[in-house]
Amino acid sequence: GIVIGPYLASKDLYRLSKLVSVQYRPDSVLARHILLKPSENISLDSIYVRLEEFKSQIKKGSDFGDLAQLYSEDKSTAIKGGELGWFQEGVMVDSFNEACFTSKKGELKIVESQFGVHLIEVNMLSKPIRKVKIASIDRFVEPSTETYNKYYSEAAQFAGKILNEKIPFDTLVNEQNLLKRSDNKVSVNKQSVAGLPNSRDLVRWLNKSEQGDVSEVFQFDNTYVVAFLTKKNKEGYIPLSEVKEEIKSLVTKQNKLNYINSITKEQDLDGIAKSNNQVIIQGAVANMNDMTIQQVGYEPKLVGAVFGLEASILSPPIKGKNAIFYFNVVSKDENVLTNNTLQIKRDIKKADFANAQGAVYNVLKDNANIKDNRSEFY
Repeated sequence: GIVIGPYLASKDLYRLSKLVSVQYRPDSVLARHILLKPSENISLDSIYVRLEEFKSQIKKGSDFGDLAQLYSEDKSTAIKGGELGWFQEGVMVDSFNEACFTSKKGELKIVESQFGVHLIEVNMLSKPIRKVKIASIDRFVEPSTETYNKYYSEAAQFAGKILNEKIPFDTLVNEQNLLKRSDNKVSVNKQSVAGLPNSRDLVRWLNKSEQGDVSEVFQFDNTYVVAFLTKKNKEGYIPLSEVKEEIKSLVTKQNKLNYINSITKEQDLDGIAKSNNQVIIQGAVANMNDMTIQQVGYEPKLVGAVFGLEASILSPPIKGKNAIFYFNVVSKDENVLTNNTLQIKRDIKKADFANAQGAVYNVLKDNANIKDNRSEFY
């Protein structure tokens, strides 16, 4: 009888719940049934009468399994004498489930479901456990038409201030404390803009518009969006100004390598580590099948260098992805020869064939010079 709530059960869903009853019921039962279905030749009332006759016959000594094999229309269980095996509560449809889990051992019940009418006998029950029945009332809370209109109006006013009053996009975003999302390199065939599911219409607008354009108000689910096209990339080489920082980072890394190499005079790892205030990583394992080294990370160049150096020799500086490395190879495992060379050849040939097919297709596609206009329609 206790009622709790309303409480937020999930997004936009409030729930009021009541504890209807507490019962001790088995966790699972072993049961069998005979199923009859109404048709043009036999009515629902006639089925009930017939199952009552079966019920009387069983109480007088007739075998339930024999009757199930002869008359049950559930053919998958009829051949087994109607046996359903053990099943837990909630597996069967509601009416059938309720009849089984409220029955005593050996009790016969007639119950109707969407499959027809069943004569059920429960043969065994597990130990009863405490179970509760809960009734709930749900109410979805959704934006009203007034709410949609209010926010659409605000979005339209936002776009109008940019177009008519020439107020910068970012200035308005900051003034109105709005959520700004950004996406780079939105190609013509992209399905949606980052952070905006189902925003294909916006992708089409971006690829048809020019730099500096402001969009109309788009609606994606419960979100109104005004887009501003900050830049449009042209076909061809990327301007130097756009990759300047990336080039600067690469040059800086190379200069660091040159500088560290020039000031490193020690001839062993201990001296190099001490002069650079670093700790030697002991026992790192490299494997040619994996470009990741334990305790170091993903470093393909370092893996290659390790396998190209003999044991006990100090390596030259290796420019990795995230650092500059010096190392010693402590030991190498012996090469393990396999007699299964035929299978290895087959695997390599199969991989090469797949790669060749892909490469041929891409060459044919590029040389066909076909313009893809699907984005105009989808």
